[in-house]
Amino acid sequence: MKDLLKADLFKVRKSKIFLIFLIISVALPFIFAFGSYLINVIYMSYQKRQGYELYAIITGDTLIFSSVGVLQSFGIAIPICADIIIYSDTRSGILRNKVIYGVNRYKIYLSNLIIAILLNIVFITLYFLSTILFSSIFLPFGLDINGEFFLKLLISLVNGVYSFTLTACLTCFFIYLFNNIVPTIILKIVIMFGIEIIYPIALFIPHSNAIYLIPYIANYDLSITLASAVSGDYVSSFLLGGASCIVIGALLTLFGILILRKRDIK
Repeated sequence: MKDLLKADLFKVRKSKIFLIFLIISVALPFIFAFGSYLINVIYMSYQKRQGYELYAIITGDTLIFSSVGVLQSFGIAIPICADIIIYSDTRSGILRNKVIYGVNRYKIYLSNLIIAILLNIVFITLYFLSTILFSSIFLPFGLDINGEFFLKLLISLVNGVYSFTLTACLTCFFIYLFNNIVPTIILKIVIMFGIEIIYPIALFIPHSNAIYLIPYIANYDLSITLASAVSGDYVSSFLLGGASCIVIGALLTLFGILILRKRDIK
């Protein structure tokens, strides 16, 4: 398993798509932050001419706390890198060669799952940290920079890790279920949009704990804040939402391994 994972990691490091996504993870936060800065300059110039009170319409914390959701900005594209890299094993015949060589299929699945999780975490963490850096340079902050602010930053990042770990589990499951990258990408997007639609609806179900069974896939504001409004404790809501991601991810992994073990690989 260790040698297999090392070989898969080496393949990822040599992949052009990995390098492209690394560059995008840094470039997009700069573009968004600088673009927001220009919008603020234009808007405040208008305010000044009209004699209005000057204030920025886009703040750094707005960009930061909306940067880690699966359906936010770069988030919807991040899992595609893992889709391409893992599917390349099947398309290029590497998967077949591994099986012929005698590598256990569950090890192949787990190695690819770990790769998908690591890719998603690396990209979302780099994107999140780059957003913090460039937002601090170009934009004012609407929130006080104190201990609570940094706690929210940490919770927001870990919430993103939860979300993208779940998308990695979906990646491996659908790749081996369909043996095709197109339905994998489409179905993941449909599922994530579905969860984001269902999540607020669950808030209006009286005396229901259904909201805790729904994985957090949106940004900080939609997931943590809404759940804490129900429970009064965003930390416990955050932990329960994360636990739902882990449980669902574990079930997807179990069924995915069963699918790969029964699959006829030619």
